[in-house]
Amino acid sequence: PHPHFPGHEEIWCEVEGRSLAFVGSQLRMQYPGQAYMLRPDNLTTHSNINFGEPGDKPIKFLWFSSSTKVSTVPH
Repeated sequence: PHPHFPGHEEIWCEVEGRSLAFVGSQLRMQYPGQAYMLRPDNLTTHSNINFGEPGDKPIKFLWFSSSTKVSTVPH
């Protein structure tokens, strides 16, 4: 899990498959049609965990973000 710089928002919407969404201190199952938004506070960590079996179809997300800052540091 990792945070982003202040002013960076992300939305992760599950399109296919199921995953474990790790957002802040919460772990939640995420199914197709469900989404979460990462707050632009530089504090909330997030990660998506694929716990499928080898050979399962990949998980697909619709991901988009906005930012008030352009980072020059890889993250």
